Amino acid sequence: MIKKLSEKYKISETAVKGILYSLIFIVMLLFIFLINNSKSMKLEKKDMTKEEMISLFDKIKSNYSLVVEEEINGKSIKIEYSTDSKLILYEKDDKGYLIYNNIIYEADKETTKIKKTNYVIEDKLYNINFIKKIMNYCELEYVNNAKSKCSVKYSDFLNEYNNEYNTNIEINYDNILKFDVVHYSDRIVKVIVDYSQINSLINNSSDTLKYGIKIENIDKNNFDELFNYYKNDISK
Repeated sequence: MIKKLSEKYKISETAVKGILYSLIFIVMLLFIFLINNSKSMKLEKKDMTKEEMISLFDKIKSNYSLVVEEEINGKSIKIEYSTDSKLILYEKDDKGYLIYNNIIYEADKETTKIKKTNYVIEDKLYNINFIKKIMNYCELEYVNNAKSKCSVKYSDFLNEYNNEYNTNIEINYDNILKFDVVHYSDRIVKVIVDYSQINSLINNSSDTLKYGIKIENIDKNNFDELFNYYKNDISK
């Protein structure tokens, strides 16, 4: 091979050997560089402390959106909840609702008109303000840099539930409820929880009940145009 290259490019065999050895050396250096660079790109393990997690939840005030996947006995339903602190928009089962001053209005998709309704929004278990309170009881466990597992005693959960919703649910045993909290360093992304056992206690139901609660648009919602469009209807 060296002789052929020497004859083809009309240079000495010694020069050809020098060029080949130099190329091999460069390839080896490049290979070592890529290996070391890939190692340096690996994220260092970063445990999120309970205080840091609570601080991220505290960023969720009165302006945010929730995209909730509610799974009952294996059947999933998508729920959307958004507020800009003045208006609340709620959608479930392909029906849309607007809430203003605690009054619920149902929206007609064809006419875009709204009317008062007696519909009850059952959001107790994915109410973000309630979940924020539950997070104070966490025993936090590292899963990876983007996920932590929060373990809460049933007794602590039910104590907060009773305080929040004026109920009186008691148990004569204790167990652990676990929340998966997906997060970035600057915000909470999603909360995943299996409420099946809790559901049997608070609703006397044997249904399996799971939630995936995605949190979006923190401090970004603005429904002023919608409010102005409906202000005559909701001021009656």
